[in-house]
Amino acid sequence: MSRPDDFSFPSGHTAASFASVTALWLAGKKQWALAALPLGVLIAFSRIYLFVHYPTDIIGGVLVGVGCGWIGAKLVEMFWQKNFAKSDL
Repeated sequence: MSRPDDFSFPSGHTAASFASVTALWLAGKKQWALAALPLGVLIAFSRIYLFVHYPTDIIGGVLVGVGCGWIGAKLVEMFWQKNFAKSDL
């Protein structure tokens, strides 16, 4: 793998993996989230190991991923409550 010539902040791979872990956790699938967390950490570490990201890129990816996972979970929750909540008749 060749060393990149441009900057990439934040790490998209790290953000996607931590968004998935966060969404699983907030959806109540805590066992799945705990199983996915080591994979997310390995993905983040591999980006540094392969010299395609700086540590700050990884930290940014984690923060963006957790934020996106949280926002996504809240949007699904709002959609679910609006469209599938039992109405009082």
